Amino acid sequence: MSSSSTAQRFPLDIDESSTRLLGVTDGLTPSQRLAETLLGQPLAAYLSDKRNARPVWSWRLIAEQLAADTGGAVTVSHETVRAWAVLLDAEAAA
Repeated sequence: MSSSSTAQRFPLDIDESSTRLLGVTDGLTPSQRLAETLLGQPLAAYLSDKRNARPVWSWRLIAEQLAADTGGAVTVSHETVRAWAVLLDAEAAA
């Protein structure tokens, strides 16, 4: 499917100003925001705690534990968890 046909099927383009209008100003995805709400702590801290634990947790184990800790409400792949951690770390360093 070409990008033009995708744009025709999904004409709503949510940009930074749109997210502000919707009350979304933290830069998190809906899944990340749900995880933070259910965990009761920032997702970056949760991921950092798990990754810095000894022995070191694998991304797959962290993804499984995230699903368990959120009662199955946030079920994502280990690659998604790894990408979240990289992005959240980069945002924190900026």
